[in-house]
Amino acid sequence: AFPSVLWSYNNFLLDRKVDVGLEERPTEVARDFYVFAKSLTDEGHSGADDFDGDDLDDDCQPGGWLLRKGHLLEKMVPIDVLKLPKIKEAARNWKEHLSKATIQLRKYHLELAGETTHPDGCKRVEPILKMKNPLNAIEFGVFRLAEQIKDEKRYTFRWATAIRASLTLKLHAQVPLRRKTFSGLTYATDNSGMVKFENGKWWLEIPGSLFKNEKSKVFREDYPDGFRHNLLDLWGLYKDLQEYVDSARTIILSGVESPAFYVAQHNAGHVTPGAFADNFRKITKEFIAYNAGRGTGLKGVKPFGSHAMRHIVATAVWKSTRSLDDAARAIHDTTKMTEKHYKHYVLDLARQNEIVEYLMPNSRWPRQGEVLLPQVSSPSSVPRTPNHTVSAPAMIKAPKDEA
Repeated sequence: AFPSVLWSYNNFLLDRKVDVGLEERPTEVARDFYVFAKSLTDEGHSGADDFDGDDLDDDCQPGGWLLRKGHLLEKMVPIDVLKLPKIKEAARNWKEHLSKATIQLRKYHLELAGETTHPDGCKRVEPILKMKNPLNAIEFGVFRLAEQIKDEKRYTFRWATAIRASLTLKLHAQVPLRRKTFSGLTYATDNSGMVKFENGKWWLEIPGSLFKNEKSKVFREDYPDGFRHNLLDLWGLYKDLQEYVDSARTIILSGVESPAFYVAQHNAGHVTPGAFADNFRKITKEFIAYNAGRGTGLKGVKPFGSHAMRHIVATAVWKSTRSLDDAARAIHDTTKMTEKHYKHYVLDLARQNEIVEYLMPNSRWPRQGEVLLPQVSSPSSVPRTPNHTVSAPAMIKAPKDEA
């Protein structure tokens, strides 16, 4: 039943890929399921290199971790693919069943050979990446969030979570941190946390240990004493940050003390990287992704997680500067990895704020008065210039008397 359960799960994943418009082919991760499962059932063949296709019916030496765990059968509950008679039979012939499972797992693994695809996190935001300035799509979501915040009663839980969502989008547009890094940020009123306010500016001061590439040559050269970055007051970020730390964060915590910057109502205020990714996906589903039923959002864009912001920012910077180095530094990665994944680049530290200001023009963000939604067209309907570059979506301008 073990191989059958994995095969059923693999088919479930394929159905999900089809539902969101991805290619109906298993990923390399799904293929590796069978390598891991076989390591549990077969003591003699525990690695991926053992799956060579030869002698599928050989007399495998069963074993692995499960060989010594036959007592677990006593705790098993019958399910559709594993009835009680099969459980009892397995208890009588444990080694024999492990051997059969090993052969079946090898067979399934080989059936996927050459059929897998690399994970593609860009598909969900492909229309955004085709824009002349991909950050216009994020600004679109920011404007829609501002409309909701305006309609919410201040100092309610819904208002507080809307403020949190707004600053999350704005902050990721400037500094697209990985979810583990972002959920690990801390805050304290005495400025001892990683998010701090000094000399009229908001700063991020993050130890290298929270970064995936902390040991890379580029990271060590750029941030020898850890990552320190001043956030720019663009799109109303400073206003959101102040309201969040003054009121919204406390409302969300509901009396719980927590050192975390991004907090939740449960789990002692702490948000795991996985939970943060889910929250970010909910934000983009509500305020950026296309909703056919309501006719809202950007056509072709599907709900996406925080990691997609790295694709979006790297692409935006590359389109602005045509420098892989600049694109790589923008997402705190190496040039080699940036070129491999995005064909984009990173920011020279001296030029970073200049480029971010260009991509996030404050002139379109009114400090007072009505918030105007940007009119973002679907890339498929945006007119193309003679060199086939997709034009940037136009923004609704305020009347002169309101400007």
